Amino acid sequence: EAQQMRWRDREEIGERIRKEEEKDFGKVQVSQLQGQDSFEKAIFRSGPGGKGKGKHGKGIWSTRTHFLVFPRVGASSSVPVPAQMRP
Repeated sequence: EAQQMRWRDREEIGERIRKEEEKDFGKVQVSQLQGQDSFEKAIFRSGPGGKGKGKHGKGIWSTRTHFLVFPRVGASSSVPVPAQMRP
C-alpha cells in the first residue's frame, strides 16, 4: 500500500541523497520533481484557503527543498511561484 509522505520526510530523503552524492561529486543540489497541479495544490493546502490557514511554516512552506516543477500540459504561461519560495 502506498503511503503519503510528509514534506519533512521528502526533505530528509533529499538530504540523505545530497550527503551521499557529495562524497563522490563535491557540492551538489538536490531538487524535488513536482507536476504543476501537485505543486499548486500543496501551496493552496498550506495557505490561507487550506488547512495551513496561511501559516507559512506549515506544509510545503516548511521545507527548504528546491523544486523543479513541470508545467501543466498545454500551459501557455509559466508556473506561478510565490515570492517567498523564490531563490
